[in-house]
Amino acid sequence: MSKKNELVVAQALAVKTGLILPNDDISEIVSEAVKGIAEDGDIVCVTEAVVARSQNRYVTCDDLSKMIKEGFKLNPGSTLAVVYPIASRNRFALVLKAIAKATDGGRVIVTFPIPSDEVGNQVIDPEMARIRLGLKTVYKHLTSARGSTPHLNILIREVITALILQSLGYSIVGMRKILGTGLSDITVRTPEGLIAPLEVTFTDHQKAAKKAVEILADMPEARKAFAAGVDLGRKEFVLFDALKYVSGDENPIYQISFADKLDAFADDEAIYSEELGNEMFKHPITGVDYRRLYLDLIEETGAKGEVIFTNNPFKVYEMGYLDGIILGEVHARKFRKDLFLAFGAKVPVKTLDEIGPAPWGVIGSNVSDYQKGVLKLLPEDADGTAEKIREKILEKTGKDVDVLILATELTKTQILVYMNWQTHIHL
Repeated sequence: MSKKNELVVAQALAVKTGLILPNDDISEIVSEAVKGIAEDGDIVCVTEAVVARSQNRYVTCDDLSKMIKEGFKLNPGSTLAVVYPIASRNRFALVLKAIAKATDGGRVIVTFPIPSDEVGNQVIDPEMARIRLGLKTVYKHLTSARGSTPHLNILIREVITALILQSLGYSIVGMRKILGTGLSDITVRTPEGLIAPLEVTFTDHQKAAKKAVEILADMPEARKAFAAGVDLGRKEFVLFDALKYVSGDENPIYQISFADKLDAFADDEAIYSEELGNEMFKHPITGVDYRRLYLDLIEETGAKGEVIFTNNPFKVYEMGYLDGIILGEVHARKFRKDLFLAFGAKVPVKTLDEIGPAPWGVIGSNVSDYQKGVLKLLPEDADGTAEKIREKILEKTGKDVDVLILATELTKTQILVYMNWQTHIHL
């Protein structure tokens, strides 16, 4: 039989143990558990979670915040930036809370990459982000050119309208003049999912409402129509239900000042919290809006929080004075730190394995008790622990096995024995 038809297989056997507690002898527990089961050449796998528990590898949120404060030499009211953390309640929420506490009523700036974090957790709707950044680029070019071409204000008012509508939960489906799509100035999908034409004006709301209603008659898929007014002098935006307006009801749906949003509108590298209002970005699986979750966690500590979506990690340097930067990535942490150092880091820059208890800091940590603010850390000296377990199994059973300490998510049991590792089946 040719070698390519030979299949190497292993039997996996889950092994029960009692509850493993802090300061328990993990090598004694594992060797007793596999006695009479393990054979020479088997591989005994132990989850890192129970190894860490036996080593009492825990840290409280309060203790971690003190370590961060001392590590960065922070004073009350300090500012820390957290660049590209994982979006996870279990993996990062308490770490972020400790970071916020360390600022002692200061400020925490969190930057997320667009549209997902390092491990693929979506933090912002990719289509919304693509359209928004594109509109910002258009806005930036239009405003720089309008000094010699005043009629560009007509396009500027439509871009501003689209950006404001996005922050209110509306999706941009088309823009006749700018994107070359749709029958109206802007075609939107409402937060309720209804398609609607929208006409934009400076001050003639009646004319815009009538035109939107006329277009509605030519759009069988549409169910509503809107008129928007943009006063570029006063920096005010107003939105009307066009059908109600032409019937005599001139009460606006929204009346908003956008004076404080113009700088954000002109930045086509980032999307800022303050320009998004109450717009939600729920993760498609967990249903969690990580922007809102992280802002709430920061503000619970008395600090001020800001979340920025950007693929430029150096954007934090444009956010005012910083006392330190924490790089939240796990797999890319060394690359990211080297990048910051090569760029000429202006403040201390630390990775997750450089904050918290040695040797791993809080990298790979997860929540042990959320309410009490307790984090479980990675085990200390996993290689040495694996060797001690191997030696104890050899001493107790006479069997020479290999031992691996595995990440918790790889198995749902505490101990797993791969048996007959060298068994071959000929097909």
